Amino acid sequence: MSKKLWILALLGFVALSGSVILSNYINRDRVLIQAVLDGKTAEARRLLEQGADVNVRATNGATALMAAATKGDTTTAALLLEYGADVNAKCDKGITALLDTVSRQDLGFTTMLLAAGANPNVPDNKGMTPLAEAARKGNSEAIAVLVRHGAQVDSKGPKGLTELTWASQQGKTEAVRILLESGANVNAKDDEGFTPLMHATVRGLVPIAQLLLKRGADVNATENSGGTALMIASHEGDIDMVKLLVENGANPTLKEKGGKTALDMARARGKAEVVNFLSSTNQ
Repeated sequence: MSKKLWILALLGFVALSGSVILSNYINRDRVLIQAVLDGKTAEARRLLEQGADVNVRATNGATALMAAATKGDTTTAALLLEYGADVNAKCDKGITALLDTVSRQDLGFTTMLLAAGANPNVPDNKGMTPLAEAARKGNSEAIAVLVRHGAQVDSKGPKGLTELTWASQQGKTEAVRILLESGANVNAKDDEGFTPLMHATVRGLVPIAQLLLKRGADVNATENSGGTALMIASHEGDIDMVKLLVENGANPTLKEKGGKTALDMARARGKAEVVNFLSSTNQ
């Protein structure tokens, strides 16, 4: 069987003596998805005019609109929307066309779907929303347009991470700024109690830490084990981060649940520069 016949067979065609024929409406509906994947807008229109189900699903739950999104085909997508495509449909993984376009950083397609009524707060099966994905990739333009269309800026996704946390840990300064200006909670904690500032500290992202501190980040916030951002920076031997945190009010005498201070952690790790700095600070 040729590759083409094999693909068509998977889509529900009936093969007879080397020929392929449509057996019923179900098959015609499935052909719609293939037409979209092939970029055949005219063929897709013909099928829709003949009654094909615009919201037919592929075996993975994807719709024709999702296929158009994957291809970045706004022309065919507009046609599908004209015929009533469900703009918020999910595939088996919970991914919507909007989440897909945000992930691919296709701002034009993203804007079109939002204008057509796409819900910017629909998460996939892992809990990722379009805004969280935009934040993770540092796509400030997508963040701005999603927020304008009602995206929630403090929704919690995988491991309790918020959009601000995603942007902070990835070092996306402009994304962090926009999220903060949009009302994101600068002290939101994930499932382990880590704040955006702590995530920035873990990665040594001083510019992000500076921005978060200017916007009111609690420099002495503690995670579930009682650790602070200063303890994290001291453990890593990040002298620049340590100095920044202390300058912004970090308390070097705080102890985590095991009774250790930031200085204790620096000593245990042999971080001499941090040890000397914190020792002079404690005097």
